[in-house]
Amino acid sequence: MREDIKMYFRLKEVRESRGLSQNDLARLCDLTVNTISNYERGKKQYSHELIEKFCKVLNCTPADLFVLETTSVA
Repeated sequence: MREDIKMYFRLKEVRESRGLSQNDLARLCDLTVNTISNYERGKKQYSHELIEKFCKVLNCTPADLFVLETTSVA
């Protein structure tokens, strides 16, 4: 038996917990609302620099933005 590990980007959950809309976050990060939406839906890859920017704006750590899920596979 092996384990599959998946990593999920939690931008939407963290953003909402800070009381920010996509528009607010886009403005604070100098991005478009469409870009924020694409990141939240996993449609766009994120860079190390962008993660640092999100962390600064959202006052969180990179670990706050990601969650690991482990499942057993036969």
